[in-house]
Amino acid sequence: MNTTIPIERLREEKFAKILCYPRPNPEEIERRIAQLKKLGVKQIQFTGEKQVDGLHILGKGFAGVVLLAVLKDGKRAVVKIRRVDAPKNALEKEKEMLKKANKIGVGPKLLENTQDILLMQYIQGKHLPQWIQNTKNPERIRKTIKNLLRQCYELDKAGIDHGELSRAPKHIIVDGEGKPHIIDFEGASDRRKPRNLTAIAQYLFIRQPVAQALKEKLGEIQRQRLLQALRKYKKEQNDANFREVLKACHII
Repeated sequence: MNTTIPIERLREEKFAKILCYPRPNPEEIERRIAQLKKLGVKQIQFTGEKQVDGLHILGKGFAGVVLLAVLKDGKRAVVKIRRVDAPKNALEKEKEMLKKANKIGVGPKLLENTQDILLMQYIQGKHLPQWIQNTKNPERIRKTIKNLLRQCYELDKAGIDHGELSRAPKHIIVDGEGKPHIIDFEGASDRRKPRNLTAIAQYLFIRQPVAQALKEKLGEIQRQRLLQALRKYKKEQNDANFREVLKACHII
């Protein structure tokens, strides 16, 4: 059951446990409500697939809890609120990686932030595996997958490694227009070699069950040809080798 409350009710014990997960205290509760007000948040909607103490939320990671917010203008946005047991700068790295990704048109837009909260664009849609299963038009699927592979290539070129794309079901949402969005940059880094394209290509076309679903929708690919193209791309991440990966995936 989804619950919508004004932010003033976050002082109540069951909601305060989420606001200051996992150990609320009165001083921190007031500080965070003040930060939400500063960001223009009017209400919190407890909705999503995950649950904490019976309340539905969008997500929970090592650094923070992710909730759906309603702003003063009525628009919805996502807030990621730092866990009280996480370092005080726990969201700083994610903020910087998201800013960098936004510059190349990747990721939900970072709208604003405070010390303990990131305010981000809300992407409404379906997780990638579900979207593939529900989409019958092969060309529509091919266009979306090409867009996703392109975004991963752009991340590689920008020197950002998302770090979680081998577990893509949780990190890619396809909106109503068929555009894929890579979300959750908590584990992203610009200090290791980026492997976004290789990770997502292997997830989509080699690992089950998504590979089987794409095979049924788009036809079978030559697995060895793709692996060879990925090995070549790993050695040199350039436009020519990216195109070879697209060809091996039967995307172009």
